[in-house]
Amino acid sequence: MKKFLTSIIAAGIIAALTSCGESDRNNYSLSQISNPTDADSLMYYYGQLRAIKFWKDVANDSILNTKEAQKEYLEGMRDAMKALDRSDAYLMGLIEGANNAANISDYSHNYARKFNPQVMMKSMMAALNNDSVEDLMVIRRNFYNLRNRLEQDRDSRDEIKATEALIVTAKQLGMTRVTNDLWKKVLIEGAGDKVERGDRAELAIQLSTIDGQKVPLHFPSQIVVGGRLVSTVFPDAFLTMRYGQTAEFATTALAVFGSHSEQMGLKPETVLILHVNFIGELNADDPNVIDDGSTGILFEDRTGKEDVQ
Repeated sequence: MKKFLTSIIAAGIIAALTSCGESDRNNYSLSQISNPTDADSLMYYYGQLRAIKFWKDVANDSILNTKEAQKEYLEGMRDAMKALDRSDAYLMGLIEGANNAANISDYSHNYARKFNPQVMMKSMMAALNNDSVEDLMVIRRNFYNLRNRLEQDRDSRDEIKATEALIVTAKQLGMTRVTNDLWKKVLIEGAGDKVERGDRAELAIQLSTIDGQKVPLHFPSQIVVGGRLVSTVFPDAFLTMRYGQTAEFATTALAVFGSHSEQMGLKPETVLILHVNFIGELNADDPNVIDDGSTGILFEDRTGKEDVQ
């Protein structure tokens, strides 16, 4: 840890937070600093970048993307700046403690359990004070076995909720079941041949939520049917169709994105509508056709968050 850099950054932020009134905090620019030094300018731009990062981090979080949460975030930042004159070891513990608190919060959210941080603290304190831990291999195996079991429990709960939501919505829309994760309604009957695996086809695809909000998936307009995609939902849907046909399919965020649903700003049980129009079959030798077996369909991570380690 670079104490000099940490001190400069901390000093700049704490000065900005503690020397200004509420009005100044809402109307603050570099021009308001009398004869700003390079250090002042660096801290000003650093603060702007931190604000941008905050907005990006909470963009798809309805709880954190509020003015109240923003105030609490700044309060936490101010509290952290109070550690300005503490040792490197304290700052290391403070940073690691904040990271662990965030991890435990994520565990509680992901696994629907209440975790007691004091158990972790007492375990860590005992290990550090005794300069030893129990058998490392056993600890790692037990930890990951337990976490895997919690993830399986979560996945089972998510699957049940997603299936129930899909059945209700699909029946309301007058759809028929294709698979457990996919229901279909034909909008325009096609007169062409049945779509087969390996066909080179031109099609139009759109994925949206039940209320019409588009989901940011990048769909090619020409594909080889049946290759590797984000989810088996897509080839399952395509292979029920014929050329010239237009159909809507109901599925869920869990079926499409799996454990990445929340990274897309969606709950696992969110019902999605897939609108597909198979325009026609293409020449098998057409060099412009995208082989979805190699490129697939790409999707954007809308939060920038990393998985909890």
